[in-house]
Amino acid sequence: MFDAGISFGPDKAEGVVAHRLMDVRTVPVGTPALARRLKLRTAADLGRAVLIEVSTFPAAWPLWFKHAGETVPQSARAVAVDSFVAALQAAERGAGIALALEPFIAESERRGTIRRLLPVSHMTGSYWLVHPPGAQRSRALQAFKRWLLAEVARES
Repeated sequence: MFDAGISFGPDKAEGVVAHRLMDVRTVPVGTPALARRLKLRTAADLGRAVLIEVSTFPAAWPLWFKHAGETVPQSARAVAVDSFVAALQAAERGAGIALALEPFIAESERRGTIRRLLPVSHMTGSYWLVHPPGAQRSRALQAFKRWLLAEVARES
């Protein structure tokens, strides 16, 4: 049994009360210098770049290319890291192009360490606040939910 949790997925989990917190999209990012050098115009142009792959989510790039209406370029070179956080860090250091999770790139964009390279993004799922039915009567859960929703709204 649990009081509340944060869940990630395309749909709300069955058997719980779920409140959507935010949608998450993948978007290709790289350093401004890399963007200038590669002069990317279409998803197919990514074949000229090193793609940073996330080994725990190997379908990320193929899904993004499918959504963009392209196949994964045959000439694409790749490096692999173990998380989306590591992929973003590698992209910020100029190692290649990463699929970053939006909205979690806002701070890096504000600092100017990365930029979105193409306008295509791919919806990967949503974060949900979940709790068992009946738990919404809990004052502690009500307070937590108000705080969490305010924080999410403030960061958007």
